[in-house]
Amino acid sequence: MKRKAYLFTVSLIVSLLITGCGTTVVENTQNYFAQVGNVMNALKKSGGGEEKEADSAKIPKLAAPADFMVDADGSFSFGAVEGADHYLIYMCAPDAVKDEDDFIYSSDAIYDNGNAECRGKLSDVMNYAYGEYLVKVLAFPALDDTGHDFSPAATASYKITGRMDDPEIAYFWNAFTDTIDIQISNINSYQYEVFPDQVVVTFTNKENTSDVVNVELTDISLDNFSIKTDAVLRGNTYDVTAVAESSSEFVSNASSEVVQVEQNLALGERNVLVDGYSFPEGSNGFARGAGQFPNICESFTPETGGVCGEAIGRSPGGAGDKIELIYTATPIDGADGAIYSYSIEAPGFFPFTGSMSLYADNSLVMLMDGPAGPVQPTQIEGLWFENEDGTYTLCYNPDSVAVIATGE
Repeated sequence: MKRKAYLFTVSLIVSLLITGCGTTVVENTQNYFAQVGNVMNALKKSGGGEEKEADSAKIPKLAAPADFMVDADGSFSFGAVEGADHYLIYMCAPDAVKDEDDFIYSSDAIYDNGNAECRGKLSDVMNYAYGEYLVKVLAFPALDDTGHDFSPAATASYKITGRMDDPEIAYFWNAFTDTIDIQISNINSYQYEVFPDQVVVTFTNKENTSDVVNVELTDISLDNFSIKTDAVLRGNTYDVTAVAESSSEFVSNASSEVVQVEQNLALGERNVLVDGYSFPEGSNGFARGAGQFPNICESFTPETGGVCGEAIGRSPGGAGDKIELIYTATPIDGADGAIYSYSIEAPGFFPFTGSMSLYADNSLVMLMDGPAGPVQPTQIEGLWFENEDGTYTLCYNPDSVAVIATGE
């Protein structure tokens, strides 16, 4: 039982150490064993075990896995190695024939099960994109085996092709600047297929079908999947479609299906925000140190308050995890000149508090104090509109976000 707990602790730490891409197999394995050595030493000392040292240059390597094969469907097999505790599989460029060459993807540890042969599917041990690869497998001794070094690599070639997904498009119409920001909201799915050469979003004026605007997103990547344009005009209603195109030899469809994004997109004096849209880091408040502001709330009850908007941004790293803040307004005594005033809360890991005022000229101002420390108070301006049912639509202008000087 103690050994199982011990190996579980080491395995947990190792799993955090061996992930990554764009490095070499040798660097990865050397880092693996250097770090594991440190962990092993610490655990042995804390458990009263005897610390053993060995000259790594004199440690015999395990044998390379024999008869390594990868089938067209990604199924792999190789002969088990005597003395091996587990194996790692790396996917590299076809010309990465040396151990010091970079790898693109790596698996988690595949533990030896005592059988004469190891079998599995690449898709079960890692995620990877369409393409052609040189696949490498290495055998590793047990973590507490100081008498053996990891094996040389056994290699096999593998090519995977498939269908390119249809694009999913999200957008934000900023009525304050008459611009629309268009995003590929399923960008993360393309990193495990191919990134399209371009995605073309077509706006066709419903009143004049000869009035067509094509917006092209090119050089698509996890860091580049949106575009802002002023080519579509306020007052028009558009039919919106999108198509992805690729010249990659690894996709079975050079073009995706033409997808319907919106059939009646009316651009007017109010912001328009669709599900799936998110602001990248550094915009609309993130870089200003005061968090993300809302962009629109379509049904706000001014007398009682309540949710006055949601803010959706992306954490650092382009298309990283989304950050969502829900802003709630509670009525308070009116500020000077305001017809309604509220205290504002946005719970989260770093909760935000602030205030909001609505004025008779249909303007609004939200001031957020920030969570703590070096974060400066930040405000956003906007407009409110009364709906037919007596509720208000609150439109916030992301270009108005500004840090408020504190005088300190």
